[in-house]
Amino acid sequence: MIQNRDNSIEISKEEFQKIGYQLIDRIAELIDSIDKNPVTTTKSLADLTTSRKKWL
Repeated sequence: MIQNRDNSIEISKEEFQKIGYQLIDRIAELIDSIDKNPVTTTKSLADLTTSRKKWL
């Protein structure tokens, strides 16, 4: 990467593509393994309700 930047982000086309391909690979792995993961966390209903109320 460039030390002194004029723009908020400077990235080469190749680096951007590399990062994009890595992201797609991670998403594909998640989709491939989604049925092997629990549907919810191990939190209780009360914990989930409390967390939800904090966001509302």
